[in-house]
Amino acid sequence: MRVVADQDVCFELYRGERLSRPLRYTNQAFSWLERISRHRTAMCVFVMATTMALRIALLPRIPVPQPRVPDEFAYLLGGETFAAGRLTNPAHPMWRHFETLMELSQPTYMSKYPPGQSLFLAIGYKLGHPWLGVWISFGLFAACLCWMLQNWVPPVYALLGTAITVARISVLGYWMNSYWGGTVAASAGCLFLGALPRLAYRVKPTDVLLASLSLVVLANTRPYEGLVMSVAAVVALVFWRVRRKRTLAEFVSMRCVLVLVVVFGAGAFWYAYYNHRVTGHALRMPYAAYFEQYQMASPWIFLPAQAPPIYRHADLRNTWEKQNEEFERKRAHPISNLKELFSIFDFFCSPLFLFPAMLALLLSRSYRLWTAAVILVCAWFGLIIESVRAPHYVAGSVGLFALLAVYGLRWLRVIGKTYGPVVVLTLVGIMCLQGRASEQGQSWETRRISPRMIATQEVMKHSGRHLILVRYSPDHIDRGDECVYNAADIDASQIVWARDMGEAKNQELIDYYRGSRKVWLYQPDTDPAELIPYESVHQ
Repeated sequence: MRVVADQDVCFELYRGERLSRPLRYTNQAFSWLERISRHRTAMCVFVMATTMALRIALLPRIPVPQPRVPDEFAYLLGGETFAAGRLTNPAHPMWRHFETLMELSQPTYMSKYPPGQSLFLAIGYKLGHPWLGVWISFGLFAACLCWMLQNWVPPVYALLGTAITVARISVLGYWMNSYWGGTVAASAGCLFLGALPRLAYRVKPTDVLLASLSLVVLANTRPYEGLVMSVAAVVALVFWRVRRKRTLAEFVSMRCVLVLVVVFGAGAFWYAYYNHRVTGHALRMPYAAYFEQYQMASPWIFLPAQAPPIYRHADLRNTWEKQNEEFERKRAHPISNLKELFSIFDFFCSPLFLFPAMLALLLSRSYRLWTAAVILVCAWFGLIIESVRAPHYVAGSVGLFALLAVYGLRWLRVIGKTYGPVVVLTLVGIMCLQGRASEQGQSWETRRISPRMIATQEVMKHSGRHLILVRYSPDHIDRGDECVYNAADIDASQIVWARDMGEAKNQELIDYYRGSRKVWLYQPDTDPAELIPYESVHQ
């Protein structure tokens, strides 16, 4: 019996040694991460460089994206305009032929969107391709997210939080592989939220400057959503300082007031001047001007639709009438709004991502954690009352999802005791391997070649310059495949896209180009799509 007992003890000791070896290695790996993550600036640079290098390495497999969604063409128009040194473009003499979705034709020719995203695309244009601006902005987003988390949690959790968030949004996702993602707004939001805990303890002009600049960028990317989040954050900051018995008088010191006046003054002047150049009125945003000219459905779910404007093209009328029908359906069935919100929520936060976040909310009494949670709730409440939504609308608050998750990881580390590092690193690894978020058809794999790309490839087989007249079917509704988009300088383009307006008006446009372009008729709604020389139609 004694021999058997000794054998059992030896077996238990051997099994314990085998179990302790991977445990010891994992704990050592976690300790190593803790040591290297203390180099805060280096970690921000590292995550930025890694993210950008990974996408470049994937170029042979996933090439530079081609624009498809109307919003992308609008942002690209803005980027090309800025890259040419202009704030807008003069209205074209034949502008009625070039009316399209998401772009103003009157009083000037320009994107309807705020200029922030387009400014980064302009950087890309200057470097050789607009996508390079997207690539740079995604890397900046990763760095800003890491910096933000470093100001809220210990550096090792900031690194882990950056990893799981970037893996969720992904270099394979539409924020990296389109021209209408949310990385510019997300970078600004992370900078502002990262300055929050610093300002809660001590008010420094440099932190005030950083927070002010980030708010100006938010105003130039997602003005409404940025306003909602920033108001909630400022209120939280006031309560935070009062709770810590710190005076608010520091914010009205001469240096801080000077920073606020200069930054916000310059930002307000820039935005007013930009509005004036595009719409002719300093307080009239291009977005509002486009809404008045073309749309019916209100941007806010609680307001009624406006009377239908005058349309010169049946397909534009059909598209905006369809949007208005969706708007009325949402107003009549509020539950459908919640379903749409859930799909956007899923973009940022998978069930596995949600587990540590809920754990933190259940167990933690940290004022920091609950401050972040309240700001996030306010940001999402602002999204509820919008009639049209997408994940990049709330890009400014993306860092708060990561913050809630890493607080949960900290609790897992504490609860797990010796096994804590194993649990944390295993969960982080699974979350990173889980893959990117659902994108509702905007991922690079599902982006089939558009009718516009098909016609472009066919026309480019012929030399010279071209004019393509696009004739849609009478019941055409845009589903992300609009063809009529042009460069900032329409007349200098190799291919000019225009809407078919009947033989007489088409001839006016043809005469305008005085025979300098070969004219084509493109009918994308036929099966198959038909591209033929225009003169053959009237022979």
